[in-house]
Amino acid sequence: MKTIILAGTGRSGTTIAADVINAAGRFRFLFEPLFAERVPLFSDLRAREYLGPERERPDLNELFDRLLEGDVSNEWTDRHPIPESPQGLFIKMVRANLLLGWLHRQYPELKLILMLRHPLAVSESRLRMKWPVTLGTYTGQKVLRERYLEPYEEVLAGCGNLLEKHVAAWCIETLIPLAEVPVEACRPLVYEQLVEQSGLTLLDLGAYLGESFGEIELARLDRPSETSMASSANAIRAGKKVTKRWMTAFSPELIDRSFEIVESFGLVGLYGRGGEFPTIQTYRNVRNEVLKKLGREDEINLRERYNPPAILSVGRKRPLRVEEAVALARRGLHRAALARLDRLTNQPEFKGAVREAKREITLMRQKHSNQVLQQQAG
Repeated sequence: MKTIILAGTGRSGTTIAADVINAAGRFRFLFEPLFAERVPLFSDLRAREYLGPERERPDLNELFDRLLEGDVSNEWTDRHPIPESPQGLFIKMVRANLLLGWLHRQYPELKLILMLRHPLAVSESRLRMKWPVTLGTYTGQKVLRERYLEPYEEVLAGCGNLLEKHVAAWCIETLIPLAEVPVEACRPLVYEQLVEQSGLTLLDLGAYLGESFGEIELARLDRPSETSMASSANAIRAGKKVTKRWMTAFSPELIDRSFEIVESFGLVGLYGRGGEFPTIQTYRNVRNEVLKKLGREDEINLRERYNPPAILSVGRKRPLRVEEAVALARRGLHRAALARLDRLTNQPEFKGAVREAKREITLMRQKHSNQVLQQQAG
């Protein structure tokens, strides 16, 4: 079953984008499952936690296995009706930007979408909603700080007012997924483009997702989302543009200072002072420049940063879900792999394949344990 994740920083337009993508009700839709206050299952995952793609977290594999199999449900996540025969699972998350590299590594079959919106538009919306912002959420994470944020310590320390801090938070939550996941594996969806060039944007997105979008989805854009503020909703109903309201919301001095922050992170190529918005090619160009700045030029021409194990083994025809569990074990995540197989045991069509896969994984664990013992003895 197809699984789509729509990620984006808060107030970037993920809700209206989700409403449009699922306007025809073709997917089962899960709303913000990482919000621990409403979904206690993820209470051990810190807010905006960064996981490096190579990080092994079997505990989180078990949680995300459940999530990606649709085994998470309450009034919060299932606020939309569940179709009788869904064509896939569609998950919207504004707390997952710093996890996208890890998710791509662990679950390479996912269809990832990264929502983008102008940093000043995002910040203006957050300020109107009185959203708090604490840059320590990011700088307090040792691995994130050492891997990405140390070159920007002076910039972050100089963010004095709330606008500057919101802009800096946007930069961090945009920089990490841009650097860690190639365009072929995580398609940027630009809010301004969705609003102003709806037909072409939906055509491109549909090609990436393997779906056909049309009049139903276009009609949904004419209505505000459930998280739109009253002023935005009224503007949408009146047919007014809401993509450039930030231009009159802040003084020229504040706008200049905000763009200094964006430029320091190397992201000014995404959004210009005149309200220009990025295309796929400009996103790719900015990503290449960011990788050069990070000293990771070898990743620029790679279509996929990682080489995940093949889903289908040569000469075997095991069910896809069983083969995915074996793929986890090949990456050393034996416990998570066995947990995934355990959930398939009671399904008759998987019984023989699960038994065979468990034997294979047991041998992998034994071989790994022997290697560890030999290293310790040496």
